[in-house]
Amino acid sequence: MNRRTVFLNILLIILLNQFAYLQSDSIVVENEVQLNFPDSLIFKLHIDSDVEIEKATLFYWSEGRSCQSGIAHKDMDFDPATDLELEWEWEFHRDSTIPPGVVIGWQWEITDIHVQVTITDPKELDMQDQRHEWQEISEGGVTVQWYVGEKSFGEDVHRIALNSLEHVTNILGIEVEDDIRIIVYPSSDEVREAVKFTADWVGGVAFSNHKTMIIAGLPGQDEWLDVVITHEMTHLLMDMQTFNCLGNWLPRWFKEGMAEYAEGELMEPDLDLIREAYQEGNLPSLRLLVSSFSQDPAEAHLHYLVSNSVVDYLIQEYGSEKMGKLLNQIGAGLMIDPALEKIYGFDTYGLDSAWRKSFGFKAGLEINSEEPQVQTATPIPTLALYSSVVQATATATAAPTVKPEITPTPKPSPTSTSTPEVLPIENPDSSQENPKTNLGLIIPGFLFLTSVMAGLFIFFRRRI
Repeated sequence: MNRRTVFLNILLIILLNQFAYLQSDSIVVENEVQLNFPDSLIFKLHIDSDVEIEKATLFYWSEGRSCQSGIAHKDMDFDPATDLELEWEWEFHRDSTIPPGVVIGWQWEITDIHVQVTITDPKELDMQDQRHEWQEISEGGVTVQWYVGEKSFGEDVHRIALNSLEHVTNILGIEVEDDIRIIVYPSSDEVREAVKFTADWVGGVAFSNHKTMIIAGLPGQDEWLDVVITHEMTHLLMDMQTFNCLGNWLPRWFKEGMAEYAEGELMEPDLDLIREAYQEGNLPSLRLLVSSFSQDPAEAHLHYLVSNSVVDYLIQEYGSEKMGKLLNQIGAGLMIDPALEKIYGFDTYGLDSAWRKSFGFKAGLEINSEEPQVQTATPIPTLALYSSVVQATATATAAPTVKPEITPTPKPSPTSTSTPEVLPIENPDSSQENPKTNLGLIIPGFLFLTSVMAGLFIFFRRRI
């Protein structure tokens, strides 16, 4: 064998080795999660590679509405190796909560020492409370899950929910295409254990971004179930109908007034309290009920009654069809005043005046005529979550047998509301859907080397 042949063989070996290097890939032996609801979710990854792995990043997300694009991520800390077992525990109590029934997705980005990148296929987990044996009914756009009680109990809850859905959509003047999920625990204690960062008095929580409500209920509590499901159904559907990314918001009197109105008509004693407040000069204006209600129980109760009565006036006087148009305008990005003017021809002050006249009251501000503090758009919470942070919406409802010791907005009825923190994570950018390998840094060099090798090969073959 002459020198030229030897040299040619060496070039071929180098070329084949380079090609083999480019085709080397990390072998993922294990890519799973371990759910320890309601405390944590553990992501596990086992890699067996022919070259050392230098970096691994976990990307994860959940289904749900959001105005931000991106996914949360966690860079793993390890020394480069060919055989790696990685594990990271997402502790819910350190951040916030995700309700049961939400689908969690994740994938890994793996980088070796030659900067070759491999991204695993996306995987999903339907996050459920694995501590219990759940029963489920899903029909008519409503899914109900429960674990205490016979099948007949689940059927009762499902029937109440369907009736509530029809009732609320009728008074809101809207149509709903999305499914609603209702998860029933047997007591308020179990609700608070499942949903992190809720107050002691909470008996139900609605997560509008996930179209889910979690409530406490037992067989024989149909009256309570009707109240809490209707109240939270109203919040869910209003938030779903008005969701947008333009920074608008629903005033407090509108949200709570509508939820109270959906529960049932005002009684004559309630109307008497409104009349007494007017006679005593204590009737608040709607502009003072934009962002919050009083912390005094009696005043807060009056604020709920006024809000309920105003919504009742709008629907009785103008019908549910216009209410649906109002919600659509807010969903399109209008604030409450221009939305009211477009649909009804008056702003908040004009509505306040018209409502007072319906009672025979003099139009105008009876108390606290100074300008109220203007509420800004709902802020995006800052969460210790490594990457993207998104906006969430949740409302809490007091349990029927548990009264709050201290509440920010107390009300002497079983439907006080507050806002617990919720941890949402966005769906991944569709442009990164199921990517496999990134060879952007290697392909140009490989093509150059291949062309050189091919030229040398042809040259020496002709000389032999």
